[in-house]
Amino acid sequence: MAETNNLNLFTSNLVNLPDPVKAHEFQCIFETTTDSPLYKLFGNSDDLTIRARKVSVPQKDFGELSTEYLGMKRVFPGKAVVNGTTGITFDEFQDLFITKTMHLWQSYIFNNGIYKDIGINNANIGAASSNYLRDYSCTLKIYMYDSALSKLLPYYYLLTEVYPKTDAGFELNYETDGKIQKEITFNYNNFEVVDSTTIS
Repeated sequence: MAETNNLNLFTSNLVNLPDPVKAHEFQCIFETTTDSPLYKLFGNSDDLTIRARKVSVPQKDFGELSTEYLGMKRVFPGKAVVNGTTGITFDEFQDLFITKTMHLWQSYIFNNGIYKDIGINNANIGAASSNYLRDYSCTLKIYMYDSALSKLLPYYYLLTEVYPKTDAGFELNYETDGKIQKEITFNYNNFEVVDSTTIS
């Protein structure tokens, strides 16, 4: 005999489930160390928090291996791809701190600036400032919060060896009165889903 469905949301098992994750309750924090060249770029701090409007969470993708025996094809998981890009969209503020930081960060990777470009006195013109990925990359943590913004959700994303790939432009337009939003695409080489209860 089939079970009778309980269609009452207040007495069924659904009432005991946690709230859905809200897409807008998150935080993006870039972390480095005090001996990293990025430390000064982050305002003499070991982390940089972006008040992001939007961020794309990383994905894991598998290739395919296939075999055929007696006309039957079977597909198996192939090589896992854990590197990729993530885009962060944010509102720029009038101090242009994020714009300045990302420009200096990309200039540290390769500086094509001349004359009056910011940070020009501390960079190698037409060259990379370092040949080591660890010198110009950091970690990115994407935290998510509960509906009341009072505590972290059980897990967060940790992206490693992150650096800015594309600093997208934006349009200044007299016809609009909206805020300036920028999007920056970052490369990462690996990511983890981490238990947030391990945060000290």
